[in-house]
Amino acid sequence: MGVTYDILLHYLNKQAEATGESVLEKIDVYGRKKIVDIGCGGGFYSFQFAQMNKFSEVFALDVDERHLEFVKKQSRKKNIPNIFPILITPNQDDLPFKKQEIDLFFLRNVFHDIQRPIKYFSNLSKNLTQQGIVVIVEFLPNTKFVEGRTGHCTAENEIQLIMEKAGFSLKKSFQFLKPKQSFNIYQLK
Repeated sequence: MGVTYDILLHYLNKQAEATGESVLEKIDVYGRKKIVDIGCGGGFYSFQFAQMNKFSEVFALDVDERHLEFVKKQSRKKNIPNIFPILITPNQDDLPFKKQEIDLFFLRNVFHDIQRPIKYFSNLSKNLTQQGIVVIVEFLPNTKFVEGRTGHCTAENEIQLIMEKAGFSLKKSFQFLKPKQSFNIYQLK
């Protein structure tokens, strides 16, 4: 991986860090044994989850091998042994986990990339423990922000409708990332 791409991933991590502490404060992270960061990018949240739960397993999933190589390199550099990068494909509806194995699924700014979201989250629900949660932070369609103008976004009510159809109910909703992003936590019905 080139130095230029590393710089991009460091930049993405800095962007995540800007609101990261506030987001993490709202998520019940402690005591969760298996956490999945879907679309991990530069790994900011994967690193945070792994450090907050030193005895947990954090699975960093991404469709880009360069992201996973960066996460591997940074986890070695930071001496964080409990992060496990996994390459997935863009149209993959099933994730490589057992039934009721995962305590927390986390998605930040990737919902809009999921090709068949109802099927995807319906399948994902089988991997979630009964007390498990799905955390979704997603860009909103707002023309003030480049993501909202370029289609890298999903309306909050659309996410809620999809999650409802996939077998989830809204547990908590937070407003402090608006108008740029929505932030919702879902649980099994």
